[in-house]
Amino acid sequence: MTDGDDLLQLALGAYAEGDLDSAEQHLRALVVLQPENAELRHALGQLLLHRGQAEEAAVCFQTAVDLNPVALPYLYDLALAQAEAGRYAEASGPLYQCLGIDPAYPGAKLALACVDAAQRRYDSARERFKEAFADEPDAPAACHAWVERLLQQGQAGEAFFVLELALAAAPNDRPLRELQRSLQTQTVDFGQTLTVDATPAKLRRVVIEVTTWCNLDCPGCFRTQSIAAGHWTNKHIAPETFAKIVANLPPCRQGVLHGIGEPTMHPRYLELVEIAKASGRFDSLVCNTNAQARNIDFYRAVIEKGLDFFQVSVDSLTPEVAAVTRAGTDVEKLRRNLAEFHRLGLPFSVQMVISRLNYDDIDLTLRALDAMGPCTVNIQPFVDSDATHNALSKDMAARFLDKIRHLAGQMVNLNINAGGFYHFGINRREPYVPLCTSPWFDPAVNVDGFMMPCCMHWDPQTLGHSNLSETSFAQAFGSQPVQAFLDGYMRTSPNFCARCSENVRCLAAGNG
Repeated sequence: MTDGDDLLQLALGAYAEGDLDSAEQHLRALVVLQPENAELRHALGQLLLHRGQAEEAAVCFQTAVDLNPVALPYLYDLALAQAEAGRYAEASGPLYQCLGIDPAYPGAKLALACVDAAQRRYDSARERFKEAFADEPDAPAACHAWVERLLQQGQAGEAFFVLELALAAAPNDRPLRELQRSLQTQTVDFGQTLTVDATPAKLRRVVIEVTTWCNLDCPGCFRTQSIAAGHWTNKHIAPETFAKIVANLPPCRQGVLHGIGEPTMHPRYLELVEIAKASGRFDSLVCNTNAQARNIDFYRAVIEKGLDFFQVSVDSLTPEVAAVTRAGTDVEKLRRNLAEFHRLGLPFSVQMVISRLNYDDIDLTLRALDAMGPCTVNIQPFVDSDATHNALSKDMAARFLDKIRHLAGQMVNLNINAGGFYHFGINRREPYVPLCTSPWFDPAVNVDGFMMPCCMHWDPQTLGHSNLSETSFAQAFGSQPVQAFLDGYMRTSPNFCARCSENVRCLAAGNG
């Protein structure tokens, strides 16, 4: 036997006995003796990949491919190693080569789908998963293995994208569903682990709707649409009801004292702020306002009573644009009030909604705000909740975010935050969380006291008419209707999540 044969036998024996260090040592020696032996390079790469050394394994596989460019196992394993190293764009190449030589090569279609998903190429990934699940009987098991590998590599975000898109192709695959449920119940957000039956110890945010009255008509607003449909009731919450709701809440980082209406139109709003502040339930108290219904003294008083800051809704400072984004806005009054807020040093920020209606006006608005003084501007995407189609497309949203990044560098006084857009996959929460956790940590309460899963959905039937003016949050959370909702939510998003910009799971349904 030659030295090479001896080393090969030693390597095989060491591997069989589980002595991976010795096996690797012998294979490395063999590669030095036979540098042109593609099979040895491939064997060493497989061992390194098994040991979690993806980068070095990729080098071995690449050399093997260079020596034998049509060897399908070499191409396939090169892609696996590059993917495990997080080099997804590179991993696509060898997989395309592999499928070009043999369109039915086992695992290649599924691997390419996973690589596309990890790169957030959602449309392509969806189609490839469908094809792989139709053509490859082992595709679900292979997908399960891909997800496990990604998790072991610490690539949780990529793993969840792969899993969600795979489930869109195979919604009834039980092992994948069980893996999804397992991963979701291990999800930690706001320092707490998500479970269906464990009541959160502390809420991140609670929105309490204090009035359903408003002085503006905004397209896309649930109130505006409901009035047009003839089924809206204008109502102020009674301070006594408000106090009961607050008393029934657990500790909360932030209390938001507004809902769908304009909060400052409540005739006893200052009293509501005092009640919330005196309760000690909230680390901070905030509200959104259009700054149209009250004078400057009111805003000074609301801060004195306990509100920590307020956000002013400003979609445009151009009268013609404001007339279609927030109909009824007195732009000159809005400008004067913003200037006074600055002069008095009141704690406020600006909330802006970007849509097709103000897309081309955004530069002027931001420059006008910048000229007024230091301010934080929080921009969120318009959500289509009717047939107006005013929301940005994915391409428009991507261009908008690029424009905002460019504009932010030109602003002297503005701190610009563009959140949301998660449904398009062009923004990403860090640390990554695989689903919106609002039903656990961000409930809303309507003007009648009924609990909602979030501030984007206001149907009391969803949580079984659980009323926080009559029962504690813990009792409501543990009730059968709420538990049933959460159990279903863990499996799939309800219809009302479909267009929400906070919903990363929209990707599986084709919104990416």
